[in-house]
Amino acid sequence: MLKDCFGLALSQGTLVNFAKKADTQVKPSNEAIKQDILDGLVANFDETSIYQSGKTQWLHSASNEHSTLYFPHQKRGTVAMDAMGILPQFMTVGLPIIYIQSQNMAPVISIILVN
Repeated sequence: MLKDCFGLALSQGTLVNFAKKADTQVKPSNEAIKQDILDGLVANFDETSIYQSGKTQWLHSASNEHSTLYFPHQKRGTVAMDAMGILPQFMTVGLPIIYIQSQNMAPVISIILVN
């Protein structure tokens, strides 16, 4: 896009360095979001598939009324949620909720976790 708009070409090394710097800069914010979710009484955890470089990956989320943290991972389920670092620390009671998204869709079971 930079090349198309401004005639600037960036090397792969420059893009890798940008990504590393961004990762370092967002770490404090991500940790604050994790702590806010851990400090809350109720949290929601979910996952959905995404595609990265032609492969299926999983985008996991943890959220409460104030914060949402997204966490991409190659795996789904417990392995990824443990790697995310919130669910294993969340002292929980699961409250299953079943609802219908629409008449043409299967019922969805959601678990609300109470800390």
